Amino acid sequence: MPRLPSVRRQSFAVILITGILLVAGCHRGYYRTQADADAYAIVNEKAQNPHWALPRQTIEIDPRSRMFDPFDRDRPPMPTDDPTAHQLMHYVDHKRGYPHWHANGDVDTAENPDWMAHLPVDENGVLNLTADQAYQLALIHSRDYQQQFETLYLSALDVSAERFRFDTQFFGGYQSTGAITGSGNDLTASTYSTQTGRSGLPAGGVAVGTLGSAGGRGSNQLLARRSFSTGADLAVGLANSLVWTFDGSNTFTPTTLLNVGFIQPLLRRAGRDRIMEQLTLSERTVLSNVRQMERYRSAFYVSTMTGRDPGNGASRRGGVFGSGLEGFTGVGGGFGGVGGGGGGGGNSGITGGTGAAAAGGYYGLLQTQQDIRNQKVTIAGLRSNLAQLRESLRENLTKIPDDPETILRERLQIAQARQALLNAESRLLNSLASYQSTLDNFKRTLGLPPQLCVNIQDDIFSQFNLISPETINSQAEVAELRADIGLVNEQILELLRAGGVDTEPTQAVWSDELAERLRMQRAMIDRIRNIYQNVAATTVTQTRKDIERLVQSLDDRKQDLLTIKTKYTDEFVNFELYGGLDPCQVSLLTKIDASVYDVEALDAVPAKLNEDVERLEAQFNSYDEPLAEIQSVIEGLLNAEIKPSGAELAELLEQRVIFATPSLLSELSEDILDVSLVQARARTHTVRVEPIDLKWDMAVELARRYRRDWMNARTSLVDAWRLIEFNADNLEGILDLEVNGTLRSDNSDQLQMALRFDAPITRLTERNTYRQSLIEYQQAKRSYYAYVDGVTQSLRNTLRTIDLNRVNFEERRVAVLSAIDQVVLNDQIQKLREERGQEAGVTAARDVVSALADLQTAQTDFLNVWVNYEVQRLNLDLDLGTMNLDSEGNWIDPGPIGGPYGYPAPIGFEESEAGYIFELHAEEPELLPNPLTSPDSELPVPMSEGNEARSSRRTFRPVPQPQPPADLQFPIVPASYDVSPAAMRRLPSIH
Repeated sequence: MPRLPSVRRQSFAVILITGILLVAGCHRGYYRTQADADAYAIVNEKAQNPHWALPRQTIEIDPRSRMFDPFDRDRPPMPTDDPTAHQLMHYVDHKRGYPHWHANGDVDTAENPDWMAHLPVDENGVLNLTADQAYQLALIHSRDYQQQFETLYLSALDVSAERFRFDTQFFGGYQSTGAITGSGNDLTASTYSTQTGRSGLPAGGVAVGTLGSAGGRGSNQLLARRSFSTGADLAVGLANSLVWTFDGSNTFTPTTLLNVGFIQPLLRRAGRDRIMEQLTLSERTVLSNVRQMERYRSAFYVSTMTGRDPGNGASRRGGVFGSGLEGFTGVGGGFGGVGGGGGGGGNSGITGGTGAAAAGGYYGLLQTQQDIRNQKVTIAGLRSNLAQLRESLRENLTKIPDDPETILRERLQIAQARQALLNAESRLLNSLASYQSTLDNFKRTLGLPPQLCVNIQDDIFSQFNLISPETINSQAEVAELRADIGLVNEQILELLRAGGVDTEPTQAVWSDELAERLRMQRAMIDRIRNIYQNVAATTVTQTRKDIERLVQSLDDRKQDLLTIKTKYTDEFVNFELYGGLDPCQVSLLTKIDASVYDVEALDAVPAKLNEDVERLEAQFNSYDEPLAEIQSVIEGLLNAEIKPSGAELAELLEQRVIFATPSLLSELSEDILDVSLVQARARTHTVRVEPIDLKWDMAVELARRYRRDWMNARTSLVDAWRLIEFNADNLEGILDLEVNGTLRSDNSDQLQMALRFDAPITRLTERNTYRQSLIEYQQAKRSYYAYVDGVTQSLRNTLRTIDLNRVNFEERRVAVLSAIDQVVLNDQIQKLREERGQEAGVTAARDVVSALADLQTAQTDFLNVWVNYEVQRLNLDLDLGTMNLDSEGNWIDPGPIGGPYGYPAPIGFEESEAGYIFELHAEEPELLPNPLTSPDSELPVPMSEGNEARSSRRTFRPVPQPQPPADLQFPIVPASYDVSPAAMRRLPSIH
């Protein structure tokens, strides 16, 4: 008993040393960086193929991102909690909680507090976004995009866990035990480990013997274990024990044991088909995920630009019970989550109207912007028409018309014109509200908050500004000026009639108020001069350049028209047997109006437009003289020492100022409208689409060769097939060979060998699982060819929509030109009636409203068809698997496709791929007899009359794989493939 304090001190010292060693272990950050290193290495290993050389392979977030976490990743501060729920973290069920929840600090935001500082906003806090900038912001801030890479990362961690199962695993520690008894006191120091079975491997495995020890849980050995792909398991244990006995003799007893155990299953749980399945599946899943993420990058670009669903990204098969495929049963996975789908927005451009479906994403916003501009042009025309009708009414009110109904008809037309203007303004307000809501949604898809001020600006659709913004502004200024001058003229007339009770102007007198109104009129004349000089300097010059571009594009336009003419005249004759319908649903058969592909008429367009420009330029130059005359009259009155009065003053102002100015403005408005329509004609004739001449079967073969998700679909099918062998293993009996050997320090060595057999008597659960795997494989096969059907249908729909848009684009072009003719004809009719002194026609207002509405509709349809054509080109490039992105992630436009233009190919795709490697010679598949014709078949097969002869001729044989057409030549991407910025086109240039 006197030695007890010494024993306690020694025990305390051993425990203290052990605790220090434990505390000195690795910290959290070490394990995080180790996990990153393993995952990134695995992803990089699978991304070595140039066809899916994934540029981004990490989950690190850009510091500019809203998602970036600037705090310690291993000890993040506590985010803001709900106050009531937070109480339960500190006191719950009358018990105090963990006291150090706030040890890492507190933070009041879940996003990067400094992310706004990195946005390229202007001085007003507005973010101006081009298409490229929008996509780059999406790459930085998109939550969905980041999550896909995190899923890829987690699937790589599953591989690291599965690989670890076949690594040599070490477990060990040390323990110290003290015992106080009546007969004596013992202090024991020995090896210790909590691991007794093989870590993370399927049930079973070898166990090693242990030293007898005093108390505690687990094994008192240092363990080393290794499992092999054959199912074998090897364990080596080293146990050491040091015992001090304090009973007067003070004895010291060391004991050492080396134990080796080995087990090799020979039937059940044996073989690589069973043992390596989880590792094989996890490795193949990461490979599929890398390929899927390479496709997802392209799909994400298409989604940002057009609003198309990007589809599936990376998927994870493990993670149910932590890292790895722990709990994997071999059933329930079905076709898997990798490589499914096959859709592709092919018929998204088909509508029941005359145009095409509107795009989403960034293109949709630009499309809406252009539609808003078109609406503003229409509103400017309606306002001009309303002002002209009001001037006509004002003039008729100064005289007694021959027909009493004239005033009433003009008031009716003014009411109709006003109603049309109000309706157009309401539609514009609705369009603006819809645009703002769509922009808020788009900001969220980029990962930006909806309250952020954003301005969408890009010149992608600039060729569809059929009327330049400068011309629109000039029209708006003229309409505003006409209203202002009309108001001033009314005030002048009131002042001229204020001198006599009979309201006749014969008693008109000069006054300061009249002088002030004339000064206002003089200032407005200067505004008129600025407007027509600006139009002559800008709009006329722009129109000449537009005509030059039209001349340069004539050859391409003629070729486009001849292609359409050939397609829609020759092919129609070939299908008269089927009522003019293509039974294979490939060609759109209808008789197109000859004006759509009239090549001869196209040749005469530039000359006619140049003639109109020359006439209008001379017209603009002719405004100097009448304006100078009006200004001279006003200056003469203002500067005259003796002012005229009475009838002389009234006549001078009415005839040479009040009536002359509105007439001049009316002519100017008409001339600006004329030059804008000439410009619209030139631009309408110039716009083209990139030709695509691709047959659907060729498209399917390209997709079969290049689509990464098609590769993944084949991978998933084989995964389901492989599980048949995996589950069939459990139907076998258990036959294990086990060897155990022990070396002891006391020379009592031991060697034991055993052969164990368990007959497969009870296998009901295993039988059911095996049958389920057979069914799931059949389901996987059906899912695979359903995927192929989906890809085929999608490509057919896309090509069909492209063909539709191509001819519809020419139809809408003619519709725009026809709508322009309506506006011009209405203007010419109005001029003729004015020259003859006739009143406006009964339907004049409605004719103008109808013509402007038709022009707006035709412009909108024209734009929509072109945009949808570009959307389908993006879809086609993506769905063929040939889409290439530059170093910034932007689309490399392949240009024309098919026929003489060649076919696209992804950068880095090799001409030949590695063949399959078989362990043995592949056997020919065994075919089952036909159950419909076999005489030994016991299956009752009902047969209807007439089927017997057909079934007797039917034989079962392997279905041949579809072969490419005889003339199919897959493109080869040369090593010198030019991906420089100069060679990259986001959208086709307009020739």
